[in-house]
Amino acid sequence: MAWKAPEPKLESYPDGLVVFDHTNIQKKYTFDAALAHDDSNISSPPHAQEIINCIYVDPISHLCRVIDHRVLDRHRDGKTMLDHVRDMLNKAMRNKATPFSTVVMKQWYATEAIMLFIDGSSKAYWCPVRNNRLADDSEGTDKYKSVKNIVFGAAALRHGKVVKLKSYPSDHPVKLFRIIGANRMVDHVATNQIKENAVEKALLMGGFRETKKTRLSMKRRSAPH
Repeated sequence: MAWKAPEPKLESYPDGLVVFDHTNIQKKYTFDAALAHDDSNISSPPHAQEIINCIYVDPISHLCRVIDHRVLDRHRDGKTMLDHVRDMLNKAMRNKATPFSTVVMKQWYATEAIMLFIDGSSKAYWCPVRNNRLADDSEGTDKYKSVKNIVFGAAALRHGKVVKLKSYPSDHPVKLFRIIGANRMVDHVATNQIKENAVEKALLMGGFRETKKTRLSMKRRSAPH
């Protein structure tokens, strides 16, 4: 019988992170296989299973581990992707073994209901938002515009900008960061941490969007505080 080294112990800290990731796999693959590749640009093949992973990230050791997952099968259980995310969030919040302060998720989950639910649970959220998401940076004196059309001066590029997303309560502004990649592609990351003023934090959080990239970034970068 081959000897198998034990997995490193995943410690828990109040400042832990919970990351939500979405994977498409063909049914003949195992669940573990879903975590072995980065499928961000792969469309769902016929008869594929869609899996939503809830990943716990230890901010000290940089280890991450799937603590929950759901198979998206609306015909069977009637639940949407967002229903599953909310269920896993509720379960994670009740789990004293994996305390966390921050939720990081893909833009698919960055809906008003999920973001307000996280904020109402006294947790921080960080999530990319689509470039056509409507927001107001004028405190109500101007019309809503796509976030890609909001003007970011030098200070805003460095420290982010407080905006109100359309349809969100007036008492729920978000801090919006513009991330300009090496290929000049522009992304936007939103957080309810209004006092956060470093674009590096948004860049780090944006790196958690894919499971494979998460593992790499965990090895290279220092943990957020």
